[in-house]
Amino acid sequence: MKPIAAYPHASATLLARTPSQRMHEELAIAPSLFHFSRDALHAYFARFTGVVWMPSFHCGMEVRAACDAGLTPRFYRINSDFTIDEDDLARGVRAEPGPVLVIHYFGFPQRIPALDVPIIEDCSHAFLTRNVGTLGDAATFSLYKTLGTADGGAMRGAVTSPPRMWIAQHARKPYYNDAHRFDELAANAERRIFEGAWQYGRGISRTSLALIRRIDPDFVREKRRHNYQRLAALIGNAPPLHDDACPLFLPIVVRDRKKLWRELQEQHIDTFIFGMFHHPLFDAGRFPETRAMRENILCLPIHQDLDHADLERIARHLP
Repeated sequence: MKPIAAYPHASATLLARTPSQRMHEELAIAPSLFHFSRDALHAYFARFTGVVWMPSFHCGMEVRAACDAGLTPRFYRINSDFTIDEDDLARGVRAEPGPVLVIHYFGFPQRIPALDVPIIEDCSHAFLTRNVGTLGDAATFSLYKTLGTADGGAMRGAVTSPPRMWIAQHARKPYYNDAHRFDELAANAERRIFEGAWQYGRGISRTSLALIRRIDPDFVREKRRHNYQRLAALIGNAPPLHDDACPLFLPIVVRDRKKLWRELQEQHIDTFIFGMFHHPLFDAGRFPETRAMRENILCLPIHQDLDHADLERIARHLP
């Protein structure tokens, strides 16, 4: 049975191609290239002191990067449709002014609030989504998540120290999790986010950059959009695709996520869960709608390596 990976795989065969002028244009928006987007966030947050405003729905890495840079996180409400509760955010910023992080979830453009504080757009899910990353004071991107390389983060905005390119890496390889190890994998992921040793300051690896430069961004964007719309039509009840979006996944709300995750893994279908863990300083009781998102959202793959047969197989194994 052919495995279906959660992420694409940028094969080393790409190195035989001529660099893409269109990718050169896409990368120009965020010229500082980092190992991961968390490195870019850390470098940008190091410019500030005091508090930083973070969305209630987060993965934890972005909050830790701010804390490691010396900031104190405060949290604002994200509604159940992934939009910002602008009234809640405005009240918080008035009481304690500080920079605000805005996340464009799953590749869908987020409205940028009008506030008299620095806005940092987290476009980790939204590389190749149009009209994101240009409205805030700064923006970060996770190139590897969309393109399937081993690493690659990018930033628009001034940083305290430029990233240093480092030793070459192989391309990211597809991997598949054991269907019976959900709890173990979740515990390991939480430790990696909040307790693992992070080394800031590294730039993108040479191999990843060489691969990225040879990928056609228009093909990636259109294939992801096509696959999203195809899978949405097969399963129904999926969030509508915004005209500007380059989706990272197709998020669905499920009643028993662990059970479905295991059933899909048994069929060699890998999925992704965003926001399973909140930062230790987060007051979960204040944001009940966020808890529901953390516990019930499962992200289905729709990346550029998948074909119609793959999408039909995913849909066939959903409830």
